[in-house]
Amino acid sequence: MMDSSAEKLLAADSTRMHFARLSMQYYVMGRAAALHHQMPILGNHLHHAVEFALKAALAYQVDIGAMKKKLSHHLPKIWDTFLALNPNLDGTEHAGSIKRLHSFEELRYPDSMVEKGRDDPVCDVSPRGRVDAGRKHVQSRPPLSTCP
Repeated sequence: MMDSSAEKLLAADSTRMHFARLSMQYYVMGRAAALHHQMPILGNHLHHAVEFALKAALAYQVDIGAMKKKLSHHLPKIWDTFLALNPNLDGTEHAGSIKRLHSFEELRYPDSMVEKGRDDPVCDVSPRGRVDAGRKHVQSRPPLSTCP
């Protein structure tokens, strides 16, 4: 029979693996959506990818019940908790991305999308090159150059 601390560690391992697996799947789907210009779904998928990656990183520090109750799907709260529990990390570089991705949380309730519209890109998804009207190849930025 396992003691309580071993059971908690095993539960945290399981939680971490579950979140990591989901994070990778959402990330792949978000990148695929970006390649196919599927707005606003790409933002929603990338929001979930980052949310689950952070929750995987927090699995040993925050139990799943507290994640559900206190953090929910609120990316800025999850990010702030992650930074507070890992004070050696500087989160300023990613703060803007967190804020932009969190704006896609409203997709759960489309009323604001209907009122405001929602088609602004989360990142540059321009093609590698394009053909102008004279059928000459024009070089543009690489795709996904500003994606998380």
